[in-house]
Amino acid sequence: MVTPGGIAGLEPNRRFRGKALVVLVIGLALAGSAYVGHLYLLAEREKERAAEAARPFAEIAKGIRPLVARCQEIGAVNRLSAVTKILVVNFGDGTRHSATDELPEIHRGTPSDPDLVVFAVVDVEEELLRNFYTPRRDGVRLHITVAAVRWPQRSPLGLWVVEADPPRVARLEKGEEGKIPRGDETWKVGYLIKGLMDMPDGMMAPRIAVPRRK
Repeated sequence: MVTPGGIAGLEPNRRFRGKALVVLVIGLALAGSAYVGHLYLLAEREKERAAEAARPFAEIAKGIRPLVARCQEIGAVNRLSAVTKILVVNFGDGTRHSATDELPEIHRGTPSDPDLVVFAVVDVEEELLRNFYTPRRDGVRLHITVAAVRWPQRSPLGLWVVEADPPRVARLEKGEEGKIPRGDETWKVGYLIKGLMDMPDGMMAPRIAVPRRK
């Protein structure tokens, strides 16, 4: 049946479909907003958990700060007494240093361990080595200052300055042609600690406890 408005029953169906589409769009928008809000809450909770996990490292770094001068007075001892757990922290930002993972897993400590030796990377200075590889290729040597404290007793154990030279062979990925090769801080700090503790693959302390260059 044809009416002035068109085929009978067709116009109401169009209106119904239009309203249904509007409802669907609104529903999807609300669901999307709820999902985004859920993701935001998850991200905030993850930040809180990360901050909570990092807090003990920051507290240790803060506690070591007034002990560095005493560590420097003791100087670069050749050996440290055997310990079961060792932790390496960044002195500047109070975070866990990746050199902890250079140690045998059985010796990797956490802030909650009752008898811990903490090595704090106090300072890292860069020395530009002109023409280290070729007449037009430089490298960067790192001078790394490391202090050690028995924790939580807060007993200073010593302070060392080690050098990390750039790799002998620099392999740069595509797009890194302008990057200057640097010494490996993580490996060198781990090497120092393993030597002091008589662990496998450690460096002899007298060879690495070098005077600090000005």
